[in-house]
Amino acid sequence: MLEIKEVEGARTLRGVTLTVDQKGIYGILGSKGAGKTELARILTGCENAESGDVLIGSEKMSRKNKAAKKRIRLVPTSLELHGTVTPVEYLDLVGDSLGVDPDKRYRQIKEALELVGIDDVQNKPFSALGASARCRLALAASLLGNPEYIVLDDPFSMIDGEAQSQIYELLDMLAKIKTLILLSHKAGEVKRLCERVAILHGGKVALSGSIADIEEKINGTAQTYAKVRGEGDRIVEAIRGIDGVVDAKITATESGSVNSVSIEHLPDDMIKDKLFSALAAIGSPMLSVKSVVLTLEDVFYSFSASESDKDESDTSDTSGKRKNKQKRQRREEK
Repeated sequence: MLEIKEVEGARTLRGVTLTVDQKGIYGILGSKGAGKTELARILTGCENAESGDVLIGSEKMSRKNKAAKKRIRLVPTSLELHGTVTPVEYLDLVGDSLGVDPDKRYRQIKEALELVGIDDVQNKPFSALGASARCRLALAASLLGNPEYIVLDDPFSMIDGEAQSQIYELLDMLAKIKTLILLSHKAGEVKRLCERVAILHGGKVALSGSIADIEEKINGTAQTYAKVRGEGDRIVEAIRGIDGVVDAKITATESGSVNSVSIEHLPDDMIKDKLFSALAAIGSPMLSVKSVVLTLEDVFYSFSASESDKDESDTSDTSGKRKNKQKRQRREEK
């Protein structure tokens, strides 16, 4: 079991708490700058947390705890090596640093290269490898020493198309024997690979659980939008009288008494028929109607948008303070 208890980082993390207790792929979804890389480095012992604990079983993670660090491995966002280094040379160096016995090391390197599908380029210089091969090499390195956990810090951003699909299939296979923790800024990627997810927002975990549970939770009520011709007050009153409707309000009125109506209601497959009947009863024709079901992507994008707004506000505040300071300095100079 991997436990993250109220972990705070030096830059962005403000008390992250999570438990990862079974094999598979666990997704941690956050926008750029949300602290994913900082969390990845703390999880794998590359840097220490400001406060809080990371526990792998009973082992407390830290930069000095070699026993804990051997149980978990990091696949970085991008792997950068000297251009002349070959995959075999790099993996031999990694195995040596992990203390893998030389006799076992050769076999592990051979198996890792074959598993990730780059045994045919094992002796090519790093500079000759494409983005997909470099990503696969980082995955191969994470397998040496047989760790229990592999942390993937957004490593697929430079890969797309068929190469990406092949790596996703490889991760699906690895998830049957190991626990993978995928940190990503792509909601679609997390939804494709993971059954469980945590969303980072404001340096903390805003939502966590299975993707199915999260989407069920956010769709406790549904939204339907309609355009209706008629008197606004009568339209709202008629819609609010429908069984299962929580609220209704006019959001805009166009020429010809055409009202845009936002309706919050309990999930109901028959809501469109009920709306038509209620509005027909007061002589207000429904011109269009659309129901919306929220997804994991919708929630994540709303969090990302609020973080962007905050960043712009912070930038504006900083800019304002800077201008005031410059004004004070000019007055003092005079």
